[in-house]
Amino acid sequence: MVSFYVLPHAKEIYAPIAGAIDSIFPTKHAFTMKTDSGISILVHIGTDTVQLEGIPFELSAKEGDYVKPGDLLGTTDFEYIKDKGKGTEVYVVFPELDDSKELTLTKRDRVSSQDVIGTI
Repeated sequence: MVSFYVLPHAKEIYAPIAGAIDSIFPTKHAFTMKTDSGISILVHIGTDTVQLEGIPFELSAKEGDYVKPGDLLGTTDFEYIKDKGKGTEVYVVFPELDDSKELTLTKRDRVSSQDVIGTI
């Protein structure tokens, strides 16, 4: 398993890769995607945010949608998350990535929805 996180500076959540939305958790705090080449990813918005029962999350994407990097998936009220004492990191997890594939990331202080920050 390989993962990284970003610290958001805006309320919008954008697709990190091209692929299909496989599933969205009922509390809207996380969703899974699969690339055309079969790589699965999990995007998890915040730390311990499942306990917020979906309140700060508004998703515009739905299961089965095909998205491209930078497509808007929804918005999050990060101030609400902070007020509830939860973390605001947005995690991108590759649960099935093994040694046959390598994730290379470029660390940046600030990125936009169109910036490429990694390759597999």
